[in-house]
Amino acid sequence: MEKTENMEFNESEGTVLISLNPRIYTIQTVMATSYVFLGNTYVLIDGEPEEELIIELKPKHGNPDKKVLEKLARDFMNELVQFTVYENQSKKNAEVKSILFRKAFLSANKKEGSKK
Repeated sequence: MEKTENMEFNESEGTVLISLNPRIYTIQTVMATSYVFLGNTYVLIDGEPEEELIIELKPKHGNPDKKVLEKLARDFMNELVQFTVYENQSKKNAEVKSILFRKAFLSANKKEGSKK
């Protein structure tokens, strides 16, 4: 088994383990990212949710070498970053969206009231 950064490669089993910090990546983000990979990859999520998340990825077809496993892991990490940024932006924009919806609703109600 070979280890790189937060990844461990096991060519004989055709798997890669990714270790994640749950203070950086939420379980919801990990689940959303995993869902994207389910078509071609077996995904196993394990670990202690407060301390470390461990993701095992295994391609459904073929006998992957380290190069293929590393690409799979890095693709997973890129997707994870993308979902994390989206999640963070959604949280930041939630207040603004709420204000805009309230204003739109109130202005629509004023127009309705003036028509009567």
